Amino acid sequence: MPPPHTAQSLSLFIALFLFLFSQSISATTNFTDRDTLLQFKSQLTDPLGALSSWSNTSLNFCKWRGVTCGQNDQSRVIALDLDSLGLSGSLPPYVANLTFLKWFNVPNNSLSGHIPSELGLLQHLQYLNLSMNSFQGEIPSNLSSCTNLEVLSLSSNRLGGEIPPNLSQCKNLKIIALGDNAIEGAIPEEFGLLRHLQHLNLSMNSFQGEIPSNLSSCTNLEVLSLSSNRLGGEIPPNLSQCKNLEFIALTDNAIEGAIPEEFGQLQNLTKIYFENNKLTGTIPWQLGMSSSLTHVNLVNNSLTGEIPPYLANSTSLHALYLSYNKLVGEIPPTLFNNPNLSFIELMNNEFSGHIPPFSLNPSPINYLALSTNNLTGPIPSSVGNLNLLDTLLLANNYLEGSIPEELQKVPNLEVLDLSINRLSGPIPDFVYNISSLVSLGLGNNNFSGKLPQNIGYTLPSLENLIMTSNKLEGPIPSSLAELSGLVILDLGGNAFSGVVPDLETLISLQELDLGWNQLEGSITTILHSLTNCPELQNLYLEDNKLEGMLPRSIGKLSQNLQLMMLGGNKISGTIPIELGNLTSLNTLFMDRNLFSDSIPPAIGNLTKLVILSLSSNNLSGPIPSSLGKLDQLNEIYLDENQLNGSIPRSLGNCIRLYKANFSCNNLEGQIPNELVSISSFTQALDLSHNSLTGPIPPELGKLNNIGVINISHNQFYGEIPSSLGNCLLLENLHMEGNLLEGSIPNSFTALKGLNEIDLSLNNLSGKIPDFFKSFSSLYYLNLSYNNFDGSVPTGGIFSNQSAPLLYHHCSFSGGRLTEQFSPQIRQRRNSEKSLTLT
Repeated sequence: MPPPHTAQSLSLFIALFLFLFSQSISATTNFTDRDTLLQFKSQLTDPLGALSSWSNTSLNFCKWRGVTCGQNDQSRVIALDLDSLGLSGSLPPYVANLTFLKWFNVPNNSLSGHIPSELGLLQHLQYLNLSMNSFQGEIPSNLSSCTNLEVLSLSSNRLGGEIPPNLSQCKNLKIIALGDNAIEGAIPEEFGLLRHLQHLNLSMNSFQGEIPSNLSSCTNLEVLSLSSNRLGGEIPPNLSQCKNLEFIALTDNAIEGAIPEEFGQLQNLTKIYFENNKLTGTIPWQLGMSSSLTHVNLVNNSLTGEIPPYLANSTSLHALYLSYNKLVGEIPPTLFNNPNLSFIELMNNEFSGHIPPFSLNPSPINYLALSTNNLTGPIPSSVGNLNLLDTLLLANNYLEGSIPEELQKVPNLEVLDLSINRLSGPIPDFVYNISSLVSLGLGNNNFSGKLPQNIGYTLPSLENLIMTSNKLEGPIPSSLAELSGLVILDLGGNAFSGVVPDLETLISLQELDLGWNQLEGSITTILHSLTNCPELQNLYLEDNKLEGMLPRSIGKLSQNLQLMMLGGNKISGTIPIELGNLTSLNTLFMDRNLFSDSIPPAIGNLTKLVILSLSSNNLSGPIPSSLGKLDQLNEIYLDENQLNGSIPRSLGNCIRLYKANFSCNNLEGQIPNELVSISSFTQALDLSHNSLTGPIPPELGKLNNIGVINISHNQFYGEIPSSLGNCLLLENLHMEGNLLEGSIPNSFTALKGLNEIDLSLNNLSGKIPDFFKSFSSLYYLNLSYNNFDGSVPTGGIFSNQSAPLLYHHCSFSGGRLTEQFSPQIRQRRNSEKSLTLT
């Protein structure tokens, strides 16, 4: 036994050791959370200095920005809030050392990398928000260990993979927000076990399969957002068991079937968004029984029937969007007299009858879109009661009469589209004095009169002016140049005259349509001024009386220019090589002018061209081989010029070509095999009225989807290739005026879709095939001026007294002889353009 003083000393030593040890433990614990924060900061880039308080020299980390420590234990971090601090970098795994963390909020930064699986060690975690960052990889499955988790927000990242089904082990989850990622697979059935779930947002991902029906067990669910996925199947009717549901969004999926009528039982439901699906059936009238419903969006489905009266009468309704369906019947009058309904969109349906009157004064309607229906009658004069209206879309109906004077009572109208109707009379002066107008569409009607010279001053906010296809006349006002914000100016298809005003100040202009008028003046001046319009995409100047030459400055037009229509004028001279600078062009029409000299090889630089038309000019020289670089080309028209030489073999590189017309030139040589080997030819190949020679290439039979072949009036010789019998979709075949010999191939028996066939003016012989009489679509058959013998078949077209049958200079026994001339077949491109504001 030690001496008493020794025992006392030992006791004092042990007591002191225990005290110091306990202080050491406290200090060590304190240092752990502080050290973790400093290590976290070392992984971040902090350009704004938001974490400058996180410093080695600062010991009281509980006062650092975004850090909250526990009230009872100031040594432990319980909340970390780094919202919108401009931080970048990764989330290190040792964040899990903050073992008392309940709240982790770092949204709207630029954090990247994977979400560390170690977060699953945070047993106290209740709130996790990593949204609006750039995290990748999958959602860690061991987040299921965070059994106290109530909020999980990972929206707007780059996450993939599937949702771990074991997240359902987090029984306290109230909010799951995973929208705007790339998550795929099925929505876990296990989510039906989350009895406390209030908010489920899985929108803007790649989820497949059906909506789990057992989500109906989430009886506290208030928000269900599944938009922009790949979901199919039907909407589970038992979702109506979620009595607290306020918001449901299924937009942009492939959901089928009917809208459950049970949704009318959801008295808390305020918003339904089912746009862009495959829903069928009628709109349930029960929806009108939901006393809280404010927004209904069913756009772009296949819904049928009429608008239910109960829905039209729903006084809680603020917005109703039903466009792009198959709805019929008349528009319920009560819909336009609903005291709270501000937004009504019924476009692209089959509604009929008159537009109902607007009886409420003032009316709450702010936005009214009825375009593309079958509405008739006048625009009601009660439109003047729409005091709050800013958008009125009535285009593409059968409305008649004039624009009602009462419309001038609408003080803040911004968008007015009455185009594609049967409206007539002069355009009232007040229309040009609605200073708030941004878009005015009156095209494709029967309006008459002139545009006021001061339009550019009275409509200062105008961005879109569409007056196409009316009976307007007079000069184009020069004041339009004052509208520097003008984006679309469409005056085509009228009777405007005079010169085109200088429009170089229209720096926002994207589309200019002055085609099909009686405008005069210099094309040189017009195009030169338009070089100051850097946004110009579409230019229509066709079918006017414009003269002069194309300026070299044409190459300085907008690099965004995609379409240029100059046909049907009196433009002369050579085509400048600078045209090849417009490399965004996909459509170029310069037909029916007076262009001379050769086609510049620089056109081969326009590699985005889809349609090229230079027909009906005075162009000469060979077809440039550089046109073979136009590998996007669908249609080419070089007919009615004076082109010579051979057809370039390089055109075989135009692998998307489906229509070509080289007729009425002086082309020589043989048809290149490369041209007739283009499998995309589905419409027409016209090489007629040239000096082409040689045998018809058998490869022509590879065009088995083509509809028209015209190689008439050339110098082809030899026999007709039997391979043409492979062109099973052929409707018109013209081979007249050549030096062809032999008989009509038996393979033609397969060409049962023929409408016209002309083999006249050749040296063909043998018998007329009997199979022609079985061609039920055949209405024109010309075999005249050949050496056929034998008897004329009977039946079918041979028995049709009205069908043109030509047998001149043939030796026949029996049959009939009809004498008429074969008209030259000419194809013109007639395009009708209509624009509506949407």
